[in-house]
Amino acid sequence: IPYFDANTDGNVDASDVVTLVNYVLSGVGLTTSDLYRIGKYTSDGSINDNPYEVNITDIVTLTLLILGNNSNEGGGAG
Repeated sequence: IPYFDANTDGNVDASDVVTLVNYVLSGVGLTTSDLYRIGKYTSDGSINDNPYEVNITDIVTLTLLILGNNSNEGGGAG
């Protein structure tokens, strides 16, 4: 499963943004391993000190990743 693939469908796309927004607003819907996979890297590609904390910054990072990566392969973030 690629990094930032929030809904674990094998692709990194707009549906992952929706999943992250729902998680940030409600606090439910992601497992511990989902949180780690999403929060492991920061927007500059470095390792996050607290990979289990997912917030609006991760949503922005994911959105920028998607806009810069139209191949739908889910690569680029790690």
